[in-house]
Parts: sequence; structure tokens; C-alpha cells
Amino acid sequence: MSVDVLAANKNIWPFNRFTPEDLALARPLSESKFDAVLVFNDPRDWGCDTQVIVDVLASDEGVYGTRSSGLKQTVPIYFSNDDLLWANEYPLPRFGQGAFRRGIETIFREYTGSEMQSTIIGKPYLFTYEYAHSVLNDWRRHAFGYTQDVHRVYMVGDNPASDIRGGNSYGWSTLLVRSGVYKDGDVLDSRSKPTAVVDNVLAAVMQAIEFEQEHRLRK
Repeated sequence: MSVDVLAANKNIWPFNRFTPEDLALARPLSESKFDAVLVFNDPRDWGCDTQVIVDVLASDEGVYGTRSSGLKQTVPIYFSNDDLLWANEYPLPRFGQGAFRRGIETIFREYTGSEMQSTIIGKPYLFTYEYAHSVLNDWRRHAFGYTQDVHRVYMVGDNPASDIRGGNSYGWSTLLVRSGVYKDGDVLDSRSKPTAVVDNVLAAVMQAIEFEQEHRLRK
């Protein structure tokens, strides 16, 4: 969205990092009304995206280039996940969409004097797991003809604060891998402690199979 807004008027954020190719592909939105802001991925240009999002949130009923009476929030905002950190080849975790959300909240508060209201759709929030659980049950019924719902699920993840905490809160078994955000020695609170810690995804699958074999022997 930001590049489309910027293409209509580059003065919206003159310090942007968009390339001429990005701007050439944009669809300029000079006179637009927004019903909501949806943040689906980690922004590439935090400065530009922050400016555009706060402009929309504090606009007069979503009309870009206007300000609401009293600078209040008039448009809802949704985030697809709340991971503060994520991992790549760099040895330390990087800031993710959760960090971006916290930045938007702080700037909106400083700008308007009020708190931003947002909806987070993603781990570790309950309805994400409810949806995943329903998908698993539908797949079992259609693919294998099972009539009973799945009663034991293994959540594999690298982020204790989102993957593991969410899985624990939903009652799933959780397998934390060392190949991402989590590193040996990291302090885990009671909500983020996994059923087991393993080296990688393959090891997690093998551990889940071992747990299942143990469960069958106990029956």
C-alpha cells in the first residue's frame, strides 16, 4: 500500500527507499478512502510505512490526506503476527512485525495523545490455533475418513514467545528447535517452556514419533 500512496505524492515520505522500478509498478492513490489497515508482512521501509499507516489511522474516516477531529483513530488496524524477533543467517535474532507494531503504537500515542487499538491475528493468540485445529480435523476427515477429532498435536517452532507459548496455551505438545530464534541458555518463562528442545525440524519430527510410540506402549 505504501508505495501506491507514495507514488501519488513523493513528499509523503521523501526519504523512502523505493526504487524507480517499484514506483513504476505502483498504482497511485491520490484520492483514496481506506476502511482498514492490514499488515501482512514485515515492512521493508519502516519509516515510510509508519508515516502512511499513522496518516490513515488518524485520518477523517479513512480519507487519506485529512486529519480526524481531535486526532483520534478512525480506521481499524490488523497485524498478521506479533513476533518481536525472527531469525536468519545473522547470529542474533532480528526485529520482526511485533517490533514494528510496538513502534507504530508508540508513535501514534505521541502524535495523537491516545492509545492505538489493534487486532493481532497470529501466534500466540488463541483463534489462530482454533483455526489450525479445525483445518487438521477437516483434513483427517476428508483424507482418511476419521470421524473423531485429533486429540494430540505437536507444535514445532523456533520462537518460545509465540510458537511455544501459543501451543502450550492451546494444550498442544510443543517442540522447540535450536535452529532459529531460540538458543541454548535463553531464559524461558513458565508459559514458554516446551515439551522438548531439539536441534532442528527433522529432529522434532523424530521426537514426536518417539513420543507417540511411548504413548502407545503406555496404553
